[in-house]
Amino acid sequence: INEYNISNKKFLLFIGRINEKKGIELLLESFVKITENQKELLLVLAGSGTKEYVKKIKELTKKMRLEKKVIFTGLITENEKLDMLESASLFVLTSHSDVHPIAVQDALTMSLPVIITEDCDYPEVKDYDAGLIIDEDEEQITNAILSIIEDKERFKKMSNNARRLVLEKFQLKVQIKKYEEMYRDVIKRHNQIQIKNNRNHDTK
Repeated sequence: INEYNISNKKFLLFIGRINEKKGIELLLESFVKITENQKELLLVLAGSGTKEYVKKIKELTKKMRLEKKVIFTGLITENEKLDMLESASLFVLTSHSDVHPIAVQDALTMSLPVIITEDCDYPEVKDYDAGLIIDEDEEQITNAILSIIEDKERFKKMSNNARRLVLEKFQLKVQIKKYEEMYRDVIKRHNQIQIKNNRNHDTK
């Protein structure tokens, strides 16, 4: 992450496609207010998108006088993603429509608390207190981010809860899916053997 000049700096992290449905404009509007309290805080937008939309968002950051505080990385490697998740102060995704984005699970896996909208469909975040689920509302987003950024103890607690959530919920789901696939394979093989035996029986 050295090439983006964010080492040892506080930053909010967005990972995903730079797309209309991700609510980036709403996030930028909130970030204007956040920087009034957190002058050193940066916003990293990690991901790619269409030239037209990326250009639109970059122009918006200039209009809001945020060009020195918002960093566009473009497409990032897996290692860069992990480095950013490990170093970020908070993961933020203010999507309008985005069911189960994998980046949320990536953040939680790295013990990074998340601020997400209801549309992300991760009610477990609230159940485990691993972050905050907010409406698509500028004031709510601003207050949610500041409430965690400005409270180290709360961040630490949510960070521990994020890891626990992944271990207890998401890894279990992965295991269940794996076992379901195994059982399907067993049943499929069993049926194939049965058919083969029936054919052998019929030819006798």
